[in-house]
Amino acid sequence: MTQAENYEILFDGGNRDQARQLAENMSVWTEQDWENEVTIFGFEDGSAIFTSGAEFRQATADEIAAAK
Repeated sequence: MTQAENYEILFDGGNRDQARQLAENMSVWTEQDWENEVTIFGFEDGSAIFTSGAEFRQATADEIAAAK
């Protein structure tokens, strides 16, 4: 499992604050799109979390590529 998968499972399991905090603290890069209110947290293993409002999920390969 990737880091993003683990954080998404944690979030979906009801531990939303912990998942958000871990994503922020464990990320090695962050991309913020202020206009669209999107933040992407990238991790050492190449996975990433996409957040926007209440949405918290694994970022797609296209979203990761666009963020770098």
